Amino acid sequence: MPDFNGIGPLRFGMSAAEMRKAWGAPLYGEAPANDPHACYYLRPRNDDYDLLFMMEGDRFARIDVKTDGKTAPGGGRAGMSIVELRKLYGGRIKSEPNHYDSDATDLRVAPPHGGNALLLFEANQKGIVTSWRIGKPQQVNYVEGCG
Repeated sequence: MPDFNGIGPLRFGMSAAEMRKAWGAPLYGEAPANDPHACYYLRPRNDDYDLLFMMEGDRFARIDVKTDGKTAPGGGRAGMSIVELRKLYGGRIKSEPNHYDSDATDLRVAPPHGGNALLLFEANQKGIVTSWRIGKPQQVNYVEGCG
């Protein structure tokens, strides 16, 4: 289960080699050969893009979740309404218009005990969460993933 430090045995800040060893199963994806500082994703299953691990500068920086099958720290998940998220996270949640769609909403959640991490939910025009991501604030704030 993801938390504000990582997911399972994977901790934010680990190298790809450390992650592969700790995960105990294949992680698919590779850094571009010509740029060791590039941003790219690792994923637990080669054909599944619902759970992604963002790497930047060969360091684990962010988790992207696009399915209701994974629960965020504090209980939030895709498919929930903004009202339900507000009940879960109370005063720790801040909303703002989505970068691309002013009728959609981004909801940012700070860690409960401080720290250098950020949880962000994206909700559609109907107020339903479509995805979430967690990790280092700089990388969580990338609107287009590695793009």
